[in-house]
Amino acid sequence: MKKVEHLKNLGRWMTLKVDLEKKQKITEAAKELFFRFGFSKTSMDDIAVQSGMAKPTLYYYYDNKEAIFKQRSAACGSGQIYDGSFSGRIIKGNKQKTSE
Repeated sequence: MKKVEHLKNLGRWMTLKVDLEKKQKITEAAKELFFRFGFSKTSMDDIAVQSGMAKPTLYYYYDNKEAIFKQRSAACGSGQIYDGSFSGRIIKGNKQKTSE
């Protein structure tokens, strides 16, 4: 019985590890695209292609690109990224403000 319990725990751990690796791959791909093209010009399709995953996989882990951004900015600590437009807007979470 202990072997079965151990194998179940090992299976849960492996699933958690794979989930974390996929989420990290998604957020890294999004970070590159947000930096290169800006938040507003980056789509979930772009993130899917960059991460090498199917779009439904992204939606399994995140509701939208704002959720990916929030996860990424929490990991980086800054919470700000230039949106790539000429207006110089800075995105903070899901709010926009004009930089001065």
